[in-house]
Formats: sequence, C-alpha cells, structure tokens
Amino acid sequence: RMQNKYLYLTERCETREDLNRLSAVDIYMTGSDQVWGPIGNESYDDAYFLAFAPDSAYKVSYAGSFGRTVFSDDVVEKYKSLLRRYDKITVRENSAVKILSNMGFNDVLKVLDPTLLIDKSEWEKYIPDNKTYGKYVLIYQLHNNPDMDEYAVNFARKAGLPLIRVTPSLHHITRSGKAVFLPDMGEFLGYIKNAEYMITDSFHGTAFAINFNTQFVNVLSGKTKESADSIINTTKTRNQSILELTNLTDRILGDFDDFSFINNKIDFDSVNSLICEHRKQSIDILDKILAGGRKDD
Repeated sequence: RMQNKYLYLTERCETREDLNRLSAVDIYMTGSDQVWGPIGNESYDDAYFLAFAPDSAYKVSYAGSFGRTVFSDDVVEKYKSLLRRYDKITVRENSAVKILSNMGFNDVLKVLDPTLLIDKSEWEKYIPDNKTYGKYVLIYQLHNNPDMDEYAVNFARKAGLPLIRVTPSLHHITRSGKAVFLPDMGEFLGYIKNAEYMITDSFHGTAFAINFNTQFVNVLSGKTKESADSIINTTKTRNQSILELTNLTDRILGDFDDFSFINNKIDFDSVNSLICEHRKQSIDILDKILAGGRKDD
C-alpha cells in the first residue's frame, strides 16, 4: 500500500529478460543499502551492479553499500569487472571507500544515506496528526540479542517510562515491550520522532533518530554481556560510519550495565549543523551525477 501510494515504478521485473526490456532510460542508478553485498560467501546478484544495462548506457550509484568488508578473491575480481562499467560511483560508508580504493577505484565519493537527504520537516509530513503518543522508551531491534532485550527493560524502568517495541517481525511480539506490529511508514516515523529515548541496533533507526533529534542508544548486534568490551571493534560499518560523521560514537553501548544515557543528552545543535553541511554536499554531488546523464530536450 505504501509502495503503491508513494513510489513511481516500472512494471515488476522478475527475470533478466524483464530487466533487459526496460526502455526510455536516461540514467541507470544503483542505491543504496547493502546492494552490493554477497548472498552467503560467494553468490551475488549482478543485476544490482546494473549488468543488464547496455554498455553505452549512463550508469551510476548513489550511496552504494556492501554490507560487509571481507570478500573472496574471486568475488573481488568479478566486482572489479562489474564496477568498471559505471560512469560514477558514490558510496555510503567509509569502509566502502576503502574497499573500492583497494580495488583500484580512487575517485569514489562518500555521500549521505538517502533518508538523510531531506530534513525532519519533510519526513514529518508523513506522520499522522491524529495520534497521541505520550512518553515512552522505544526499542527498534533487527538482530537476535537477548541482552539488548534485557537492557531495554532495565533502561525503561530506570527512566520511569513504558517500553514500546516497533517491529515488522511477528515473532518479536513475545519480546520485551508493548509491541506495535508492522506500523505503516507514517506511524513508524511518528514513534521515532515522539520517543523520549530510542534503543536500536538498526542503521536506519539510528539515522531517523538523528534526523528527528531523538535521544538514542546504539546497541551493536550479535554480542552478549560477556563480550561487551569487544563490541565497538566489531560494529557493523554502516552504523559506525554515520556515528563517526555526526561525532556520536559515544552513543554506542559498550556496557550493558551503563544507563548514563538517560541523563547524558545529545547536543543536537552541533549534530544538525554537521548533517545540514553534508546534506548540501550530497545533494550537490547527486545533482552533478544526474546532470551527466540527462539527455538534451
């Protein structure tokens, strides 16, 4: 329903032949979240590298993301071949710049995730104005981490607030917090915007918390209390990159007994200035990329 309401799409493409039949295309663009990540160790879908696009077509990426940092030699060689067909490459994370540099691509630019290209006033237009949220701690969790569940319960109790969980996964309704199952886009954004605090292991949960100036804690996934000291060294690179960009790496939870975030609030004035600066740069880069592929009238 959201897709039909907001997105302008081609007919559904289910095969390579369907992709090959796309016509009247001025620009082919790849973007953004983990589009170049292998499935398993060796398998990947070269459609996300625009392998179906004609050699003569104008091909670019905006905020391309690998989702991992280690690849087999065979995958690296294939990636090199596929990415050489691009006219311009931009990526989302520092790690992606490094990966591509090691492959011999030295003119790659880093840009903001697309969700950050518009500010909170634009996103707020999608939030229903007929709902009262109250005060609460929000948990938005992607990965299985019982310690994160326990931490969220304890955090909410110490903050003196109820715990609400937004989730697209039905099995999460048995976890901590009052579950809001599969909210639509506007309701999802509303829960983030109106939360007193947000606890998340999600990149986009973190990005929207930053955009809405919501106090948040970033829990790095897949770790237990016993290994909490090593979490920062094994963070998923997409989370690390946005937190480094905004000088918010101190919002990474390194100790499941640390509840200092309740009183240690983020100064969003400096964060907003940084995001605004990088938003302008990213939009300028995007405009220049698109200009290179526009056909004359």
